[in-house]
Amino acid sequence: MVAPSARISADWFLNLLIGDLQIRRVIHSLPVPSDKDVRSRVVAAISAFRKLCGT
Repeated sequence: MVAPSARISADWFLNLLIGDLQIRRVIHSLPVPSDKDVRSRVVAAISAFRKLCGT
């Protein structure tokens, strides 16, 4: 899949990276993520983005 623009590509990546985590943190339904959790989320988002975009 090819993103129609760099902006949309960035939106896809940020949604994979952050998703609804910000909202869930604001409403206190999730604890502060550990450094390990953050790193895992980044690795997963990059992997999914590469699969989505075929890179």
